[in-house]
Amino acid sequence: MTNAGGRVLSSAMRSLVLVLACCLAAPALAQEDDAFVGFGFFFMPDRDGVSIVTAVAPESAAETAGMRAGDRIVSVGGVPLPPFNEGDALARARESLPAAFTVARGADTLALSLDVGPYRATPLYRRSAAFLCIHGDCVDGTGVWRQPNGRWYEGEFQDGLRHGQGALTQEDGRVYVGGFVRGVREGPALYRWPDGTYWTGTFRDDQPVPPGVYTDAKGVSRPGLPD
Repeated sequence: MTNAGGRVLSSAMRSLVLVLACCLAAPALAQEDDAFVGFGFFFMPDRDGVSIVTAVAPESAAETAGMRAGDRIVSVGGVPLPPFNEGDALARARESLPAAFTVARGADTLALSLDVGPYRATPLYRRSAAFLCIHGDCVDGTGVWRQPNGRWYEGEFQDGLRHGQGALTQEDGRVYVGGFVRGVREGPALYRWPDGTYWTGTFRDDQPVPPGVYTDAKGVSRPGLPD
């Protein structure tokens, strides 16, 4: 990954700009527009890599099949789903429809048959944020949500997306404090690592804009990104 000047970012900064599902899980088919065609659900991994359904779109193929938020995806097409959906098994499931899903719901194991169909993204964002919310209003207000892998966000929301000012804490302890626009990090910000080092500067399109100011563990500051 390179920055706007073409310079290669350090491994630490590459970790900084990586986004998992933006810190939101990707829908079954990602597009820029609000209209989608796909299974119609969001999923996120827990700490062990198990895919957890966090929302099902209204009137989607997934809702018709009976999928629910909180379901744990066990297998797709008769094949156990790899941890963290490695190899993108869910995308491959679209190649042979209807797709056979096995999900765990509480103590029960259920077989679901999913086709694809149209759905809207905004209701899916809103439902996912409401499902993850542990305090306040995580749809159109200020609140706190926590993802299954331990990542959490406290701040402002709009349509279920991080929008406004807030703090995003990664599961490994890295913290971003600053602005968000429709789920993307944007504007003046502070990024802190668990060892106490931090970078202050500006984010654009979810990436840090050099140089900014990096402060090391000894409190020594200098312009630029981490080495």
